[in-house]
Amino acid sequence: FAPAGQEETSYAGVAGVANWSYGPMIAEYDKHARGLAEELLKSCGYKVFTLPKSFPEVRCLDVFLLSGALNLTHKPISVFYSGGSKENVSSLSHMTVFINLYAARWKAMTERLASKYITGAGALESLTEDESARLLLLWLRGHDIGHFVGADRLSKSMSEQDRDYMILHELKSDMIALYNLKRLAGVIFPEENLKTVYLAAVAEMLRYIRRGGCVQHPDTGSAYLAYRHMSDMGAIRPEPWEGKFLVDMERFGQVVEEFTVSLVKLFAEGNSTQARGFVNSWGWLGVEEDDGLPRGCPDELRRMIADDSIPHYLDYDFKQIISCA
Repeated sequence: FAPAGQEETSYAGVAGVANWSYGPMIAEYDKHARGLAEELLKSCGYKVFTLPKSFPEVRCLDVFLLSGALNLTHKPISVFYSGGSKENVSSLSHMTVFINLYAARWKAMTERLASKYITGAGALESLTEDESARLLLLWLRGHDIGHFVGADRLSKSMSEQDRDYMILHELKSDMIALYNLKRLAGVIFPEENLKTVYLAAVAEMLRYIRRGGCVQHPDTGSAYLAYRHMSDMGAIRPEPWEGKFLVDMERFGQVVEEFTVSLVKLFAEGNSTQARGFVNSWGWLGVEEDDGLPRGCPDELRRMIADDSIPHYLDYDFKQIISCA
């Protein structure tokens, strides 16, 4: 096992029980995935579609033990396998989701963040454990597939191990996941639940930002850039008098459309100067203040990140998770 694409490998172990209950939902999503990807590439103006023959496989596991390199303070909710080749975003072909840990993390961290910091988050609090797991899986499946959609000339002008490249790859995949979910509303989940999907996306965005280390963790850097862009575009607004974030649902959907197309084109065109310019639009992510946050980090994010009443990491109690499953 090589954590976060590192060259050095470590021993790791996982023990759990396969959970097949989400298989039909994933299969239904996958039926639409190629058509959605082609629609996106058409909207970018491309006539030739750069897509893999098949998308990565995914399976779910209810975990009761993690060991070795996986037994971290910030435990993962999924692992990827590259079939023995050097691990990078283009070679990963098998994903195992620790679905019970994913749902537990949502309940203990993301849902609490949403309740305290996002206006109108009641829709998230009313989700059952199974409903939240399904929502998370739909987003994660779209994110996973998003890594493989579109031409990637950026990898030729930047290394696949370049931190800016990795952050942008996470960001593109995040946006493709939301782009797809917007189109699947009314197809594989009720159309009226799209607002819940957007709220969940913003809540997860905030949770990733609280993790810290925008350069060390590409998914954190991606979430930070997504927030700054969404904020600039008027899709997310801080409410200083309440200390919460307001999501403009209509504008959020519009920005997802525009941003996804822009990111797909960025990778297809391969302009590394433009790519680095966007990553550092709000200040160089590699320059951090004493508190570990990027310079210029907005006050509303600083207050949310500094809130110790909500855990920044979750050390799972497997006995409790298993008894609740």
